[in-house]
Amino acid sequence: MSIKIYEISAQMRDVQQRIDTYAEEHDGLIPEDMDALYTGLEYSSVQCRLDIAKRYKELTAEADAIAETAKRIQARSRAIYNHAEYLKSVLISHCSEGEVFTDDAIKISWRKSSAVEITDENSIPDTWCVITRTPNKLRIKEVLATGADIIGARMVEKQNIQIK
Repeated sequence: MSIKIYEISAQMRDVQQRIDTYAEEHDGLIPEDMDALYTGLEYSSVQCRLDIAKRYKELTAEADAIAETAKRIQARSRAIYNHAEYLKSVLISHCSEGEVFTDDAIKISWRKSSAVEITDENSIPDTWCVITRTPNKLRIKEVLATGADIIGARMVEKQNIQIK
């Protein structure tokens, strides 16, 4: 499924098709030496860059469409699992622990298990807890913008490409 939104030269489409095929066969990983395919193109470097940007837009549109479809499928899957869990809860409420029900297709039975139940999270010593430490980049940026210094952080200027 490849979305074609823009007019892109046949040479560029050929190069991009070869790269797309390679990417599909290698889990989306494209080696740096694939850039050499672009240098062999026989038309203006300006048009080449514009065609690359057009393909970028096509690929992001395709990825967005796939992501939206995946969200819908994931939501449907979640709904089906929730329905299944509801049916399991119905069974639990209508069966006594230890009762066994069987036919040719299915068996309902019980098994013992153990689980930890936390009764008061605040009372548990730190040695038994996982503590995550994450720098608050937003707050650090605000403080650095005022001219203050923070050990281990600095403000850097970047140039980010825009493709519209």
